[in-house]
Amino acid sequence: MITMAIDPGSAQSAYVVWNGTHIIGSNILPNADLLSETIPIWFSSKAGQPDWPDLLAIEMIASYGMPVGAEVFDTCVMIGRFLQAALDISPSLQTRLVKRVEIKHFHCGSHKAKDANIRQAIIDRFGGKDKAIGKKKSPGPLYAIHSHEWAALALALAVHRNFPESQGSVPPIRQGAQSALPDLSTTTTNQSVEVTAQEENL
Repeated sequence: MITMAIDPGSAQSAYVVWNGTHIIGSNILPNADLLSETIPIWFSSKAGQPDWPDLLAIEMIASYGMPVGAEVFDTCVMIGRFLQAALDISPSLQTRLVKRVEIKHFHCGSHKAKDANIRQAIIDRFGGKDKAIGKKKSPGPLYAIHSHEWAALALALAVHRNFPESQGSVPPIRQGAQSALPDLSTTTTNQSVEVTAQEENL
């Protein structure tokens, strides 16, 4: 199972392609480039890409009862455009929309986790900073990941872990944290992961 995960934004978005053992692609691009170039390259079998993804996962916007600005709605539009662009190329593609609170639960066991907590949890999964990130002369598997690519990677790991055929390919969750992410293998294509009523009312 190869997963492309996108952390969407109103003007630019980050993506990570995870093949179950390592990252085979990542970048932060203007949305126009992601739509016109990156998605067609990764999801078209005619592109000659041997490792094209089986699954597209996108972080979904969630409502928490607070006013939001135009950028949030622009991001919602882009989520739909990313999905449509990929499905136009590969109609049988599996897709998932996952809310941030589910990703927080998977990596940290709490909806109160911050971006820094999730980043540290991922680093811990891969053996700590020296092993996961490394240095220029001896880079680790996460050496090139930066900025919003961390959010895309967090999504990719969480979704990939919940498919039966990929179990065990993601380093186990850190000690003391429990994954609350639903088993995505039971959801249907294009179905959004639901959060509990308690989390929705935060």
